[in-house]
Amino acid sequence: TREHVLWQERGCVTLAGGKLTTFRPQAIEVLQACGAMLGRNVEDDGEPVFAPQAPVDIPGLSAAQVRRLAGRHGRDLPRVAQRVAELGGDCVGASDTLWAELAFAAEAEMVLHLDDLLLRRTRLGLLLAEGAAQYLPAIRRLCQPRLGWDDARWLAEEQRYRDLWQRHHSLPPVTD
Repeated sequence: TREHVLWQERGCVTLAGGKLTTFRPQAIEVLQACGAMLGRNVEDDGEPVFAPQAPVDIPGLSAAQVRRLAGRHGRDLPRVAQRVAELGGDCVGASDTLWAELAFAAEAEMVLHLDDLLLRRTRLGLLLAEGAAQYLPAIRRLCQPRLGWDDARWLAEEQRYRDLWQRHHSLPPVTD
């Protein structure tokens, strides 16, 4: 069924149900509900949701890598391309995530905690062994200055991240 329901409470709009084939009408309905809360009118202009972009060539990356970056970063692709030009096109470990993407996330994606960066913005903590533990020193060198964290803050964030990852994302301990 394509049925869905929209709940509106003060400061909160929730949508449940529907199907992928009806995502646009549902998205417009949610935006209209949010717009009403903000005193703004939202109309569907019929334009494509993801405006096509001019092809971007990023030296050192394959067409598939550029396509993935375009899908992931959209309008921010030129800024990500600048980071690739600065840092190169190497991936972090066995992931598809570039070190340049990690730097961009630290600079531009409102990272509040290390787990924001590694679990939500880049997913490296979920994709790499032990929550990317072996890469934490390199991540620190790259991201600490971009995040504006001093050494004490970094160490606190790293401990917080390791504890959170161990509690919620690691395998349970083996018992005999």
